[in-house]
Amino acid sequence: MKIRFGFVSNSSTSSFVCDVCGETFSGRDVGLEEAEMFQCINGHTVCVDEAFEDFSPWIESVDDEFEAAYEVPEKYCPICQMAIFSASDLAGYLLRRTEIPRDEAFAEVKKANKRRKKLYDNEYVMYACSKFEIPMEKLTEDIKSTYPTYREFKNYILGREK
Repeated sequence: MKIRFGFVSNSSTSSFVCDVCGETFSGRDVGLEEAEMFQCINGHTVCVDEAFEDFSPWIESVDDEFEAAYEVPEKYCPICQMAIFSASDLAGYLLRRTEIPRDEAFAEVKKANKRRKKLYDNEYVMYACSKFEIPMEKLTEDIKSTYPTYREFKNYILGREK
């Protein structure tokens, strides 16, 4: 059993990953502000530099610090504005649209590396697009023309469309 004397902190390490550029930030007792990131109301974590438009006027109008970092409106999030798409959203969409099982894609990935234990979303997207010969530009154009809002797109992925 360990016995500690003096100051003992119950702090924790936080880690954030930008859903747009993949930049990571971690540290002890840090929040999104210190990481220069924000989280939109749909849960996307985004670097401030990747914001769809300058949201500093919105931040200044908010009294609650938590809300300013963790409840940023959709209009500032490039994913919610469908300017870009996350690999997980595209994988979910293609899974419903093409009905290609993830196991099938994983079997192809394992042929190249038998020690692989996991299939990543971007690998599934690449596999499904290549199997159906869907160029990425066409895929994103189809999504944008079919679903006018991110929420409708996400509801389709989750099987909650009306």
